[in-house]
Amino acid sequence: MKKLSEIVTHEKDTVIPFGFENDNGKGPMFGDLVVISGDTNSGKTTLALNMAVNAASAGFPVLFVSTESFVQQIAKRILSIKNNPNIPLYIQDDLEGSYDNVKTNGIRIIFFDRYCFEIEYLRDCKELAIENNWCFVEVLRNKRRDINKDLNVNDLIIGEDVADVVYMVDRPYMYGKRFKYMPDLDPNDHIEICCVKGRLIGKYNLYCKVDWKTGVIQKI
Repeated sequence: MKKLSEIVTHEKDTVIPFGFENDNGKGPMFGDLVVISGDTNSGKTTLALNMAVNAASAGFPVLFVSTESFVQQIAKRILSIKNNPNIPLYIQDDLEGSYDNVKTNGIRIIFFDRYCFEIEYLRDCKELAIENNWCFVEVLRNKRRDINKDLNVNDLIIGEDVADVVYMVDRPYMYGKRFKYMPDLDPNDHIEICCVKGRLIGKYNLYCKVDWKTGVIQKI
């Protein structure tokens, strides 16, 4: 039980500064399960790394777990985005001992970058997020080929009402296309981030410029 004044006082602290909030400054909060989905080479992991770096740079301890890359590879990408090895960002390239490491280091934001997933596993993550006031960010591969068609993974997650926030990442350059609503943007060095589900924050779209050499993503 909490006093209303305590909740209001700390409301801003619960919004995690991932750097890709909506125009009202609303974004994922502690207790949320966030899903980042998109096609291969669309920029999902790059977006996740930028979010992790932004949160850690604001002083929030973060764990980034990847079964797709080795620790050294992830560290190199992180330092390319922000050359500061002293931010509280921890890296693993396997799942063993993840939760023990979280508790030991006071981590409340956990990223998982993996190839596959199961709905039951996501439900478990959601329960852990609520119980411990953590935030989970899952990077998942989607089989769709067009942001306006056949959402597949996202449809399943939204339909099952598992995630609180679902971001889709689109890079039309991969299919020789341009952005539907921003055709003048270079589709090679830009991505579209679509929040297709945002519990308490609503749906919104962001267009971002990407420096693929450094991995830095900036909203435009």
